[in-house]
Amino acid sequence: MPQNAEDNGPPDRAVIFERIAAVLAYRARLEDRLAAGALTLEELLDEADRDPILHGTKILGLLEALPHTGKVTTRRALAAAGVDEAAQIAHLSAEQRARLTQEIAALGEPTT
Repeated sequence: MPQNAEDNGPPDRAVIFERIAAVLAYRARLEDRLAAGALTLEELLDEADRDPILHGTKILGLLEALPHTGKVTTRRALAAAGVDEAAQIAHLSAEQRARLTQEIAALGEPTT
């Protein structure tokens, strides 16, 4: 007789919620590091290749945490790099990563 998902009940849910909380806390720490300038976009992308948690992370939220970026400028950079706003880091091609890095770097340069 197959087990119903409800048969596993609260203990499994508690474990799942703990894991979700840990992932969210990890992503929040990454965003803090990005905002403080302690982590660059290049370093983040390199780390994403080795970190399974980052694979499923959407690039938009992390980019918005970078200094000198906001919602509008981040979306413009994504569009210029040919990256969908809903894209996860794992789905970015090497070309998209390079273009995105260039676009974000250009945001930090002073305009004349």
